Amino acid sequence: MGEKSTGSVVKFITDMANLITDHGIFKIIEAIAIIALAISVFTIAAKPEIILEQLQEISRNEEIENRNFRKVNDPLIRQELHELIYETGGSRASVLEFHNGKENPSSLGFYYADMTYEVDKDNMKVINFQYQNVNLSLLNMSTVLYENGYWYGSVEELSKIDPTLSQMISGNGTNWIALILLERGNLELGILELSFEEEPQDLQYIGKEIRRTGASIASMLDFEGREKK
Repeated sequence: MGEKSTGSVVKFITDMANLITDHGIFKIIEAIAIIALAISVFTIAAKPEIILEQLQEISRNEEIENRNFRKVNDPLIRQELHELIYETGGSRASVLEFHNGKENPSSLGFYYADMTYEVDKDNMKVINFQYQNVNLSLLNMSTVLYENGYWYGSVEELSKIDPTLSQMISGNGTNWIALILLERGNLELGILELSFEEEPQDLQYIGKEIRRTGASIASMLDFEGREKK
């Protein structure tokens, strides 16, 4: 290293030492941070497309992750429903997921449910197409589930609580039904439904199995609460 270079290095070190002595190390760090922030702001102001591209990239990545999360869990959810039917002797098991598809002019959302998964015993009528965009405001049962977390009983008993839902179920071969709210933390994700052609005998066992299945399925519907790898 030549004398000129050496002298420049020594001068730089001396100047830095003087700055630290005069102003303190934390003031210098703060000033550097402010300058860096100002440069970033000016860069974004000059080329706003940079931040737009970054936001779009984040959105694309989350959409891909969302799609992959669903793709991985779809067969696992159906397997859980198959096992629930097998273990309990039920005739149908299904999942209705909540969504906010519309809102009124003041931006207050209307809450709906779609039947996104259905597993039926042999020769049972498929009903998922009947349960798309179901307006939860029209069903008394949604209030019962929000308050208690579950409901079970005959279709005749259901008609006294929720005539609309009872009419929807009538004609589908169901005479007894168990419903449980799918929750994950503070999120209400949907409803797990288990139906029977006749009233089952061991209600305690039915309750245990639907709760176990509900907890498992809720974890597979909770995209926001997924484990970070």
